[in-house]
Amino acid sequence: MASIVQRLSTLGQQVLHGGRVLGHVAKEVAAKEQFGPPSLGELGQAQLELQQAIKNTRSFKFMDYTVGQVIQKATAAFSVVSFFIVGEIVGRRSLIGYRY
Repeated sequence: MASIVQRLSTLGQQVLHGGRVLGHVAKEVAAKEQFGPPSLGELGQAQLELQQAIKNTRSFKFMDYTVGQVIQKATAAFSVVSFFIVGEIVGRRSLIGYRY
């Protein structure tokens, strides 16, 4: 019985340590990548970029993109969709459906 308690205590300490390390790493990544809400200037720039993207789509200008640009834009789109999906999973607290 004492060995089980000792193992559980050790496991709990390891989990807490891992959580602290993960939290510290997450803070450093967030600071480096500048995660956070956009500023007003960034919102204005995003609006202009969206308007330009709509114009490019209507005029088929996107057909002139290089392979590198297509990969860059596809990666950004994948990132946005992935964050949305993860947010939905966290919000639902379930991988499938909206019920527990």
